[in-house]
Amino acid sequence: MKRKWLRAFKKCLTFCLLPSALCLSSVIKLKVTSLPKTPAHLPHPQKVDLSPITQSIEELKQSSTRLETQEIANLTKQLNALKLRLDNFPKPVDLSEILAELATLQAIDKSSINDSILQLQSQIAHICQHIQELLSPFDPSFLEKRIAELEESDRTNIALSASWGC
Repeated sequence: MKRKWLRAFKKCLTFCLLPSALCLSSVIKLKVTSLPKTPAHLPHPQKVDLSPITQSIEELKQSSTRLETQEIANLTKQLNALKLRLDNFPKPVDLSEILAELATLQAIDKSSINDSILQLQSQIAHICQHIQELLSPFDPSFLEKRIAELEESDRTNIALSASWGC
């Protein structure tokens, strides 16, 4: 009877991940109800060595404590990560500010914007034309013709001053 009870108790401990009062209570109730009701059928009292059971209970408690400590550490890490993400989350914008900006943008006169765009396009076209003229190939014939005109003018001036006796 002692061995059967010890095996049943160890089996219960193996199926329970954490030692709990319910598991122990159910084993005890099961054993008490399975005992015969009359003392005549009871075996002679024997000393029971509870050290294996006590040792198993202690090991389960230590294992449970380690698991709980690890879980608490994991949950703390996750909580800190979530807090960091929430701290970096952008602050909500006041909707009234957005509506005020929208009203300001809608109040702008679109015709004046279109006139300004047309003026800018005209100025850009003028600048482009000026750049085009500056980048056109150099034609020295204009300078040669101008030099010839100046030389002719100088000769004429020299001839006139000579005739006047200067």
